[in-house]
Amino acid sequence: MTWIILIVTLGSGPDQYAMIPFRNAKDCGNALPAIHGAIVNEYPDAVAKCVESGIPKVRPRARPDHFNK
Repeated sequence: MTWIILIVTLGSGPDQYAMIPFRNAKDCGNALPAIHGAIVNEYPDAVAKCVESGIPKVRPRARPDHFNK
């Protein structure tokens, strides 16, 4: 399982993009129309897409009791 990233590109400059992480593709797909719709009014050439990041979702584990001493 990896993170799904919603990438929004506003233009061609280095600071013209945003990356928003989602836990699954369904949530990213549901957010895509709302986010793109809100941004396209200000930036008509904006592009938004969901991509799989390749970064695994790792949950931290509790430290075993014998390490607390």
